[in-house]
Amino acid sequence: NNSEIFEKAKDNEIQYPPFCECCLVKFASNQNAKIHFDGVNHYNRLMILKRKDSDPNAILCRICCCELNTKEMLDIHNKSPKHLKKEQALIEILELKEIYKENKANQLEKI
Repeated sequence: NNSEIFEKAKDNEIQYPPFCECCLVKFASNQNAKIHFDGVNHYNRLMILKRKDSDPNAILCRICCCELNTKEMLDIHNKSPKHLKKEQALIEILELKEIYKENKANQLEKI
């Protein structure tokens, strides 16, 4: 449950968000978030996405962060179980992001 994840994170006085929108993962603690954001896998995904921004001809699934050879391959990929599972994870992360933003705004109002 996304609310439970935020509550756990809030108890730890989190400095990082309890999720990574780029990698589609959730964190139970600030320490886990820090390890992830400092990690090689996170950095590599950012570099792939940055390359897409600098090369408009690259064919990339932004959700799965994978490069494909043709538009047709991208269409096939978008219907695959792996992609659909990550698409669902993105929906959950975006819901968590909204909860996180609302709680941050409420914290700022109290200051």
